[in-house]
Amino acid sequence: MKQIIRVVLLLFLLSLFACKDRPYPRTLIMADSLTYSKPDSAITILKELKEQMNSEPETTQMYYRLLQIRANDNAYIPYSSDSLIKAILTYYQDKKDSTRLPEVYYYAGRIYLDLGDTPKALQYLQKAIEVLKGSSNYRLISKTYQQVGTLYLYQHVSDKALATFKEAFHYTKLSGDNTQAFYNMRSIGRSFVAQTNMDSAFYYYKKAELLAQKMGNRALVSSIGLELARIYEHSGKYEEALTITKNSYISPEDPAQYAILAHLYNEAGKLDSACYYYTKLLSTGNRYDNLDGYYQERRNCYKGLSDIARQQGKLAEALAYMDKYFIYTDSVQHALDTESIRKTNALYNYQLREKENIRLETIAQKQKVWIVSLLAGIIITLIIAISTGIIYNLRKRQRRTQAKRQQEKLKEIADEQYRSSRKFVEENEERIEAFKKKLQNTESQKDELEKSLQEAEKKLLELTNKQIKVRQKLQTLSETAFKESQIYKDFYHVAEMPNSENISGKEKITQKDWEVLATAINRTYNNFTERLRNLYPDISTHELRICMLIKIAIPPMGIAKLTTHSKQAITSSRKKLYQKTHNQPGSPDLWDNFIQKF
Repeated sequence: MKQIIRVVLLLFLLSLFACKDRPYPRTLIMADSLTYSKPDSAITILKELKEQMNSEPETTQMYYRLLQIRANDNAYIPYSSDSLIKAILTYYQDKKDSTRLPEVYYYAGRIYLDLGDTPKALQYLQKAIEVLKGSSNYRLISKTYQQVGTLYLYQHVSDKALATFKEAFHYTKLSGDNTQAFYNMRSIGRSFVAQTNMDSAFYYYKKAELLAQKMGNRALVSSIGLELARIYEHSGKYEEALTITKNSYISPEDPAQYAILAHLYNEAGKLDSACYYYTKLLSTGNRYDNLDGYYQERRNCYKGLSDIARQQGKLAEALAYMDKYFIYTDSVQHALDTESIRKTNALYNYQLREKENIRLETIAQKQKVWIVSLLAGIIITLIIAISTGIIYNLRKRQRRTQAKRQQEKLKEIADEQYRSSRKFVEENEERIEAFKKKLQNTESQKDELEKSLQEAEKKLLELTNKQIKVRQKLQTLSETAFKESQIYKDFYHVAEMPNSENISGKEKITQKDWEVLATAINRTYNNFTERLRNLYPDISTHELRICMLIKIAIPPMGIAKLTTHSKQAITSSRKKLYQKTHNQPGSPDLWDNFIQKF
C-alpha cells in the first residue's frame, strides 16, 4: 500500500513539472542556428536527435518538427505530404504562440504550394502576413511576400505579382539580407518580362547583377546573366546575348545554358553550333519538377533540329525530327490537361473545406468547456489508474499503436491504388450514366436545384475519370522510356535475363549504378523508395534493393546474382518484409504482388 502511495505521489509531482516549460536541448538549439546557413548539417543533427525526442515534452517535440520542416525547405527538399505540418499547426494554434505561429503558417503555405493546392497555400501565406503585422521579423515577412508573389506569377497575374515582390523587397531592405534582396530584384524583373516591359526588367536585372558582384557570389552572377541574355535576345541583340550566356558558366553540364545557347545560335544563323547544343540538351535528363517542362523542352529541341535539317536540305532528317516534335506536342497537351483538372479539383475541394471548417468551428465553440472539464477528469483518473501497471500498459499501447498505424498506411495505399484503377473509372462511369438518367427525369421547376447539384456531381466524376486516364497514359509513357534507358538494360544484362542487351559492356553493378537505378525508379514510379521508407522506416539498404529489383520484374535468381546473396536468402527477405509491414505471415509471392502494385 505504501509503495502505491509513493508511485501516485511521484506521478503527481511529475505532472506538475510537465506543465512547466523545460529548456530546449543544446544540440537542438545548435541545429536551429544551422537551418538557414547550413541546412544539410542541420538535417544530419536532427536525424541524430530523433530517438531522444521520444522522451522530450510535447513543446520540444513540436519545436523539433518545425526545425525539420525549416531545414528541409532551405535544403530544397520537396514535400510529398502535409501530415507533419498538420500536427504542428494544431499545436501552435491551440497554444496561440505568436512567436512560432507566423513561421508555421509560412511553411504550411510552402508545403501546400509543393502539393499543388494553390488556394490552401495562399490561405496560409495570407494568414502569416496577417499575424506578422507590426512584427520586426522582416526576414520572414519578406519571404512570405516573395512566396505570394511567386504564386501570382505562376498564375499569370503579373500586376499582383509585381506589387507583391516590391513589398517583399521593401522588407528585405529593412532586414539587410543581400541574398534575399537579389532574389527580390530578379523576381521584380521577371514580373516586368511577363508584362513585356523589357526596359524596366533590364533595370532590375542589372541592379541584381551589381549586388551579386558586390557579394562575390559567382552562382548568382551567372543566374542573372542568363536572365539578361533573354532581354538581349528579345531585342534582337543575339551576339550580346551569346556573349553573356557563355560568360554565365555555372557547371560543365548545365541544361539551362544549353537551351539558351541552342536557341541563340539558331536565331543568329549559326546552325552547326545550334545543332550541337540542341543535341547536348537532348542527352540530359529531366531537370524540372514535372513532366510538363521536360516535354516542352524536348519538343522545342526537335523543332529546332527539324528547322536546321530543312535549311540544310536534309529532308529525311527534318521529317524524322518533326515526327518526334509532334509526339512531344501531344505529351505537353496531356500534361496541361492534367494540370487544368488538378486546379479545378483543388478549387472545388477548397470550397468544400471552407464550408466544413465553418460547421466544425460552430460545434467546437459549444463543446469547448465540456471537453476541457472532461479532459481534466480523464487525466486525474488515468494518473491513479495506471500507477501500478504503467510500464506494461505503455509498451502494450505502443505496439498496438504501431500496428494500427501500419494498417492505416496499408489502407491508404490500397485506397490510392483503387482510386487509380480501371474498376474505379468503370464505377464512376456507371454513376455518370445514372446521373444522366436522373437528369432526364427531372423536369419540374421544384427539382431545378437538385438537377443543378446532380449536373455538378456528374461533371466532377467526368473530370476525375479524365484525370485518371491521363495519369495512366503518362505512367505508361514513363515506364516505356525507363525500359529503354541504359541503366535498365544494364541491370537486365548483369542479371542474365533472356534477350537482354549489353550495349555498354557492363559486367558488374557498382554503387553508382544502384543510385542511378533508384533515381530512375523514383522518377518513373512516383518516389518509390521514399514511399517505401515511409511505410517501413527501418528497411535496410539490401532490402530496399530487393524491392527495386522486384519492381522492375527481375526474378529471384536474378536478384540473388545482382545482390550477391543466395536465392534462399532472397526468399527469406521477401517473407520477412511482408510480415514486418503487414503484421502477419505471408509468402514471398504476396510481397512481390504488393510491390508490383505499390
